Amino acid sequence: MSNFKLGMNGKLYYEVGGFDADAAADNYPDISGGVGTELTIAKDVTLGLEKATADVTTRGNNGFRATVGTLKDGSVEMQLQRDPANAAFQAFLNAWLDAQTYPIGLAVLDEAYTAEATLAAHDGTGSGLIGNFSINDFTREEGLEDAMVANVTATLTYSDTVAAWLDRGGFI
Repeated sequence: MSNFKLGMNGKLYYEVGGFDADAAADNYPDISGGVGTELTIAKDVTLGLEKATADVTTRGNNGFRATVGTLKDGSVEMQLQRDPANAAFQAFLNAWLDAQTYPIGLAVLDEAYTAEATLAAHDGTGSGLIGNFSINDFTREEGLEDAMVANVTATLTYSDTVAAWLDRGGFI
């Protein structure tokens, strides 16, 4: 049996104002009440994960360049169905308008989130990046044969809450 997941079954959750830090859990997002509200007006979602690299080449590398990963980048690109009366649409627009005081918490998961039943057992559901993001692009697209959408780019931002990888309901 195949173990693939369709993109339309992924889940994207948001938290207006960002996730609070859980001091008891090394400042990971406090998800004791869940991972936010599902963003159901999202269309295409792309989670971008990259690492910068440092050159660690030495004369002993037999003429080959050697690198090691350093800082990680996390970004989310998505299309939101344009609906100014929708609270989620308005939250992302407000976050773009006032980025310094309005982060958005995002959890970009491969399936619906359920919490771990046993701490650190990873016996819940949902894996992906969770953290506080700045909305850096909010471009309206007006295709002749499509509904209007906002192309949104979110990048991890400064926060007391650290970004983390959520794996089946628990952080790793």
